[in-house]
Amino acid sequence: MSVEKKPYDLAEIRKAIGVLFEPGQIVEIRMMDKKKKLTAAGWFDDMELMAKTVAKLAQDGFGEGYKQIHENVFWTCNPVHDALLARQPKNTMTFVDAATSDQNVLRRRWIPVDIDPLRPSGVSATNEEKKQAQQVANQLIHKLEEMGFPDSCVVGGNSGNGYHLLIRCDLPNDKESLDLVKRCLKAMQAMVGNDKVEIDPSVSNAARIIKCYGTLARKGIDDEKRQWRMAKLLIVPEKIEPCSRDLLEKLAAFSLDKEAKKPVTEKPKGPWNKENTQAYLDWTTWDWQKPVEYNGGWKWIGTCPCDSQHKDAAIILSPDGWWNFTCFHASCKGFTNDEFKQFFEDKTGEEYSYPKSKRQTVPSFDVEDTADDDAHGAESKSVPLGHKHETFATLRKKIDELQYASRKDRDDLPPVKKAPDLITNLIWQCLNKNLKIFKSDTRRSSMSTSRSSSFIRSCRASSR
Repeated sequence: MSVEKKPYDLAEIRKAIGVLFEPGQIVEIRMMDKKKKLTAAGWFDDMELMAKTVAKLAQDGFGEGYKQIHENVFWTCNPVHDALLARQPKNTMTFVDAATSDQNVLRRRWIPVDIDPLRPSGVSATNEEKKQAQQVANQLIHKLEEMGFPDSCVVGGNSGNGYHLLIRCDLPNDKESLDLVKRCLKAMQAMVGNDKVEIDPSVSNAARIIKCYGTLARKGIDDEKRQWRMAKLLIVPEKIEPCSRDLLEKLAAFSLDKEAKKPVTEKPKGPWNKENTQAYLDWTTWDWQKPVEYNGGWKWIGTCPCDSQHKDAAIILSPDGWWNFTCFHASCKGFTNDEFKQFFEDKTGEEYSYPKSKRQTVPSFDVEDTADDDAHGAESKSVPLGHKHETFATLRKKIDELQYASRKDRDDLPPVKKAPDLITNLIWQCLNKNLKIFKSDTRRSSMSTSRSSSFIRSCRASSR
């Protein structure tokens, strides 16, 4: 490049140290040259001295002559045993034969998530490749939000060639936690990873090192197409708190790992099982693959009805007797179970006879008005709905059709503010003003307002 880039930003280094580490925490700083098979490392408990050492390493590298190395600077993100300070004079760098091992980590404080564009090894990412990683990072943020992860447990950063999410946790350093983190990474890859961007599955170990924020990411040659970029934190909540283990288990349940722990569920209450779900999917003509066992239930993977390019959509039948349709692409997240059903009823021109719910009382086909007749000892009679006996199911279908059409952005539909009055009139007309008491069947919309924790605005400059 014609313009020399500053290899570090001391303010960004200090900012990252303040976010990631507690005062007095033991942190290893490391620089490696794999070609020369040289590793320089130091263990620090002085945060300011550590910041200045990171800046100096980014500026000058370490060593002299053949043993001089000038590569990326890394640090451990989880606290390590203070006994490592005795390996050499503390708060200093030297060439080492052994770095921090997983057994030297006291506890898991962070789960690093490395979102990296797939490309040939040893080179920096292009702007387009980095933009693809940015899109996946944003999708993952929204997926975590939908699962209940609070803003306070997610920190986000630009790694130089991709993006990092750092999930604040509080886990022991044991085999169970390692298994949990592995499954979480696999789940995130299954949710948002694609053929161009990967959630790196190899960063699950407790002693994992990550690039020092506030330093230049050096990989390959710095040229116009594949530039070196500054790594820095971009999303930092005002208050950082660890997420619960239950949330991590919930995330891990989306892993495709067949050995994943099955979540504890209550006695099945829903009407669905493998056989009648299979029968329903056969009726839909949906393009699906052979079902596989999944977290105590079953999963059918197939093509998304919204976009035929999405081949990783799924129907997941849970042990509680309910199934859910999901497509892991952000553009399809508003496509609900009801819309899945409506799509294939429209396609086949038929209405499917769904199994009765075990969780709620389903209104009968013939609604009876017994308020007056019972008082006079008369036989109950069906309420005439217009010129024929319509049912609640038919009425619900009409409302569903209106809801489904509204998602298609049709110009001939009335403004949304008029929807309550229109639906009220529709119900009133269908029931012909004869029904005095009826039960409502409220449905909760899946289109929740998403928080605006996004890399888009904060990374616009850094992705150029």
